[in-house]
Amino acid sequence: MAKIIKKRSVGKKNVVEISLSAPHTYIHKDGYISHNCPHCRRLYLKPDGTPKVFSMKQLLSNGTNYGRKTADWKPVVGATHPNCRCHNNMLPDGFGFDKNGDMEFKNADYKHKAEK
Repeated sequence: MAKIIKKRSVGKKNVVEISLSAPHTYIHKDGYISHNCPHCRRLYLKPDGTPKVFSMKQLLSNGTNYGRKTADWKPVVGATHPNCRCHNNMLPDGFGFDKNGDMEFKNADYKHKAEK
């Protein structure tokens, strides 16, 4: 069992550690490819180009996209597709995104709203 868990967490070590310590952590994905790949753009960016925010619980519950048709792909913790190079990034409490999609401090009471 430990070998299976270890294999599934390769490349996701930081996400696995975050999920165990803070299951209500909020994540956004970014990377050079996410702005170019139509699949990642659809899943991880809003129409205005700002990143979508997901709870760790949401991403983990989506499992993987292995075996799914492209139209059925969901936002996931690991690679969205075989050539995916997007990164998982934790969004700290109090932070959000400006109109350009850059992370910025909002205020200490700012609450994240996860995508549905």
